[in-house]
Order: sequence, then structure tokens, then C-alpha cells
Amino acid sequence: MKNKRIILFSPGHIGDFIWLTSVFSMIKSYDKNIKIILFLSKSCKNLIEENLNIDTFVVNEKLFFNKNKIIRYIYKILFIFDFFKCIKLFKSDYLLISSTPPGFFIMVFKKIYKIKNIIYGRFVFSGSSIGDKYLKYCSKVINFEKISNIHIMLRLQLLIRACFNTYNLSIPHLPSTKYLFPKIKSLTKDSKKYKIVFCTRGAESWKFLDMNFLKSLILRINNSYNATFFVIGSGKEMFNDAINLKKELPNIDIRDFYNKTSLLELIELIRNIDLLISIDTGVVHIAAAVNTPVISLCGPTLPVNSAPISHKGITLYSQRECSPCDAQINVNSKICKDMKCLKDITVDMTFNAVEKILK
Repeated sequence: MKNKRIILFSPGHIGDFIWLTSVFSMIKSYDKNIKIILFLSKSCKNLIEENLNIDTFVVNEKLFFNKNKIIRYIYKILFIFDFFKCIKLFKSDYLLISSTPPGFFIMVFKKIYKIKNIIYGRFVFSGSSIGDKYLKYCSKVINFEKISNIHIMLRLQLLIRACFNTYNLSIPHLPSTKYLFPKIKSLTKDSKKYKIVFCTRGAESWKFLDMNFLKSLILRINNSYNATFFVIGSGKEMFNDAINLKKELPNIDIRDFYNKTSLLELIELIRNIDLLISIDTGVVHIAAAVNTPVISLCGPTLPVNSAPISHKGITLYSQRECSPCDAQINVNSKICKDMKCLKDITVDMTFNAVEKILK
């Protein structure tokens, strides 16, 4: 299989991309001559540094998740044009579809762009399938009947295994950030015995932790452990969570790291802490990948699909009937604004998890 090419479409969120990196080495283990072309979002670009399994990458500048519905769909259309240009440019032999595209595009990939092998995973992310009339254009369709019982990273790897008949498994891959340690050491100087990071918000605006919960939990931990607390957030928006916590708890060592680090610096920060406590978002998967203890708080998302894969990870989940309600299930779903599902996760439950890790 000399000079074969495979195009992989990367999801826009960091956590999803970290899972996707686990399949690169799987492909190369099947045949080192396969060229991997990665179509990825700008936010994930730094995560492929030093990843020798990637032969070519194309950066997509378009935004996927905009609050305005009309703008979001315009961006999606622009993205589709960019994706088509990528396929035309590299003329790959394989195309792996890890999310649900309109069935018409499958026909375009096959007939116009002459892609020989189109591998599609039914029920991979969205819970819906391509119309049957388009399935005939796929070389292989992989059915995941129990979507709620299969972690997303495993689904991606099952796609690769089905495509290449390989039974190797792999783990996510992050670039080395040890050269950034001096800067992180400087930023965290004079810390106490335990360095604990709180990620209070996710990339989506509706993923956030209640401030009263954070205040009570920090007080509880501070009374039992000699700790410095660092507050970060996922996404580009600025919030006053750290500032408000410092005002409410002036005698506790709380430091504001909101948007104070680059993505690679954030990886090195998480590598050098004792514990991450976070809303279910990309940083919990960074912690898992660098072997840092992590407590992931899930409410609107299903932990069976997106929990950090780590023996040092603890996932707390409220199991409300309305969960999951996140955009992976239905991009137009109505999200409650007060996060009742996360409020079901108590300070006692979280502190017990902290004790299990720090004892």
C-alpha cells in the first residue's frame, strides 16, 4: 500500500481533538507508508507539535460554535467549502467520517472526488445516521448500537480498526512542553504544598460552576490541606470568577490564571500540579494525557462518553433525567441557564473525591 493517503477531519473542541490523536499511531502501525492529512481547527494547531505521525495538516480558520444561529450555519457552509478544497487538493484514498455529514456529501466524495474508501461510523457523535440511500457510497459502515455505552475515543479507534483490520490500541498524544517549565515555575512560585487548579468554565457558555459551590469547596479544602488555588477557564471569553473568589476569600492563596497562559503553557501547568478540579471540558483530557489527577464534574454531558480516561481520574455525575442536554446530541437543544444538574453535585461529594486523591 505505497503512498496511500487518508484524510482525517478534526473536531473543533480541544477535548475531542485529544481523543482523535490516539488514532494517528494506530494508522501508522498498520502501514507506515500511509500519509495522514489532518484537517483541523486553528485552536488545536499547537497540539500537533512533535507529532511525527502527521504528514500534512490544513488549518481551518472558520468558527463552529457561534451563539447566533444564522451566523453558525454560515460558518458551517464556509467550512464545507474549505473541506472540499482540502479533499480536492490531496486526492486521498481514504476518508474517515467521525461525525454525521449530510448524505449528499458522501455521494460527492465518492463520485466527484473519486475517494475509493469512505468509512462511516453510524451513531458516532450525533446519534443520527445518513439516509440509507447514501450508504451505498460508503466502503464500510460501522454500527455502534449502544451509543451511550461507548466512549468517544473508543469509537474513533473502532473506526480505524474496522478500516484497516488492525487490533492495536493507542492513547492520545500531546507535544512535549518541558521547555516551558521555567516559565510555569516562575508563575507558580511561592506556592504552598499542594497546587490545585480549578477550571470554572467550559468552551461553551452554558458550561460553568456555581460560585457558591466553588467558594464552599475551596474553604473546605483549605481547612484540611496546605494549598494554593489557581483559577482558569476554557474558551476566549473573560470572566471574573477568580477575582470574585479572591474578594470573597481574601485570606486564601487564590491566583487568577484566566487566559494568562497559551495552550502549551497550560499543558505544562497542568503537568506540574497536584490536582485539577474542572467542569467537563478539554482541560480534563489534558490532565488525563499528562497523568495529572483530575476530578471532572459532569451534568449536561454523559461521563460514559466523555470522561477523562485516566486511572487518576474521578468523574462525578448527577444523573438527572434531562441529562445529557449538550450540543453533541442536538445543536438546537434548549440549555437551562442555572445548571441544576451540576448543582446536584455537592461540596461533600467533591471533597470526598479530593480526599481520595490527596490522602
